[in-house]
Amino acid sequence: MNDGFKKFALSKFSGCDFNGSELDRNSIWLMGVEHGSPRRMLDKDPDGDDTYSLEEQKGYPFNRRAFKLLAAMHGYGANWQNFASEFRPFVKGSPGYFKGNLYPYPCNNLGEWPEWAVQETGFSSKDDYVTWCHGHRFPVIQAWVNEYQPRLILASGFSCKENFAGAMMNHALLERKQFVVPESGERHFFYARDNNVLLVVTPHLSGSRLWSSDTSLHAAGYAIAGLYEETFGKLLAG
Repeated sequence: MNDGFKKFALSKFSGCDFNGSELDRNSIWLMGVEHGSPRRMLDKDPDGDDTYSLEEQKGYPFNRRAFKLLAAMHGYGANWQNFASEFRPFVKGSPGYFKGNLYPYPCNNLGEWPEWAVQETGFSSKDDYVTWCHGHRFPVIQAWVNEYQPRLILASGFSCKENFAGAMMNHALLERKQFVVPESGERHFFYARDNNVLLVVTPHLSGSRLWSSDTSLHAAGYAIAGLYEETFGKLLAG
């Protein structure tokens, strides 16, 4: 393993889209598996726009679906554009939201581990990299959760549900929550509670039959808001 990569991977909020000076306590967190950008760690244009603007985010299917899900959770129904304009989730300097990833290195394919990744990290295989992250990076992520106490963590990706629970919820037991999508039938997500933090694991926002329509996103959002109220005795939007 390269020392430069080790320093990067264990630094605060590495591999995340958060680029502010300080993170709010009791925020809503959106966690992915790994950054989808194929760019390397050091390839970011220093002269580019680093605000993670709404205009940039709307160009990504993952973010658009996240906005639609969050809008439904906050009672905006289908008016996700209004929600995004008012709250500006994940934009630099906007309070209340954080967007991060379990694994720090950017790959746009979970099974991918190209030669440049080998050279920059020092790991000859992705399995070795993932194993190291479980033992070293996951405790760092748990420390972020302990310090900032997000009120809700939305995690994207059923295939990594146990990893989300391990990295952020002290391996809390995941439970299944059923809900109904009109004209489509029952769907589900997973959730866990630990130390006044609620974790909800959904199918990956980049592509899943659950997200095949806005109706599905709305139904999931309403169900998550209901679970939050049931858990904490108050409205998510309050």
